[in-house]
Amino acid sequence: MNNKILKFWEPGAPDYEERKSCLMLAHEKKFKTSVSAEPMLDFANMDMLVDDLMPYITDAFWVGKMKSIRNRVKIDDEETKEAVRAIEEGQANNIIKDIYERYKDNKKVKWKESIKKIVGLKLSQQSGLDV
Repeated sequence: MNNKILKFWEPGAPDYEERKSCLMLAHEKKFKTSVSAEPMLDFANMDMLVDDLMPYITDAFWVGKMKSIRNRVKIDDEETKEAVRAIEEGQANNIIKDIYERYKDNKKVKWKESIKKIVGLKLSQQSGLDV
């Protein structure tokens, strides 16, 4: 949960700790809760993120890639160039497949189309179950 990554890609958005606090409050108040890691920005901390948030998720933890990154981002400085490189590295097929293998049997983890295409799931399929 790297706040530097979050701040770069989501300027003005709350930091990780505030997001988690809000999730915990919603869970405590018995709201249906879910989390979306689409795009998956901090792939290096994915396991910690899942472990940290799963106790407060009642519905789903959605995982997806950043789509068309080079079409969406103007790469005109070194910081942006490095941020794009890190996202592309973290979304390499082998990393996506590793993450999928670790969580494919977790009924709360759901896969967006961008992940399903890489791991060979049908678009209507979630965690081994047809939905």
